Amino acid sequence: MVGTCEPDCRKAFFQSRTDLHAGRGYQGRRIGEWLAARWLAQRLEHADVFDRILGAVASDGVVPTSFRGLVGSLARDAALAPAVLALDPMAVVEYGDVDVLSVAQAKQLLPFPAVRLLQPR
Repeated sequence: MVGTCEPDCRKAFFQSRTDLHAGRGYQGRRIGEWLAARWLAQRLEHADVFDRILGAVASDGVVPTSFRGLVGSLARDAALAPAVLALDPMAVVEYGDVDVLSVAQAKQLLPFPAVRLLQPR
């Protein structure tokens, strides 16, 4: 795919770290997190494997900032969404796609504790 991409396209998605800190290149990270979540969701066959992944990512029940995009994007999978919503509902709101949630799952976002809003970023 990269070989068929025009030079401007490659430049937009793959920028240096200094560009990321300057506020450019964020879309490339978001796309990468989404692709990684999609890849993981397709390969998770057992709930215990997913629980181990969430356990490895979350520290004391808190998802570090560097993994919030990945975890929020995992909620796109209907089977994984309940666990992701229980762990970090704000990651789904900020980084995931709430449009793919069922009505029952979306209702889980409404009463989540205000303490989650104060979660360190």
